[in-house]
Amino acid sequence: MKRTFVLILTLCLLLPVLVGCSKELPPFDAVSAAAPSEAFPLTQVAGLTLTPPKSFSAGETGDVWYAPDYPSDGSCITVHTAAANPQFASYTAENVKQALEASYKASLETDVAVTMDRFEFCTVNTFKALQLEYHFTYRDIQMRCLQYLIQADRAYTVTCIQVAGAKWMTEFNAVADSLAFAWEIVSAA
Repeated sequence: MKRTFVLILTLCLLLPVLVGCSKELPPFDAVSAAAPSEAFPLTQVAGLTLTPPKSFSAGETGDVWYAPDYPSDGSCITVHTAAANPQFASYTAENVKQALEASYKASLETDVAVTMDRFEFCTVNTFKALQLEYHFTYRDIQMRCLQYLIQADRAYTVTCIQVAGAKWMTEFNAVADSLAFAWEIVSAA
């Protein structure tokens, strides 16, 4: 009798679960499912951090670092922030190369031919990213770049530029390894 009672109780408990499996679930409504902000604080990206080579000095704006012999050695690291790009996943080596050439032409006021040495999608702290290595020549000066395009709450571009015969690429790879995002707690109110 006990065994029969346990089987009937088990079936009664499992029946609603089994019946529920065959029903179509209602569409998810984020508004009704959201918890009050005081119960669960929200987090957002506060910014991107990196560790530049120890000998580099920070610029006044906090988003550029210069080689110790700057301007003799024009090597530098820059961080640029812009709105997130919904076409990020469709980037190709060719369209990024063209965009770089157009950007350099606008800023340097001359044509620049970019040679793409590496083009790889990756992640930086769980965010989708693109790692680029490329080089070009400007006024007979060879420029070699390591660049990360990171798609987070915004688009972050970290560019490490090694000028001429400088030997910063090992340190620049360490900078890339140091990339991290700082988070802050915010209220939805």
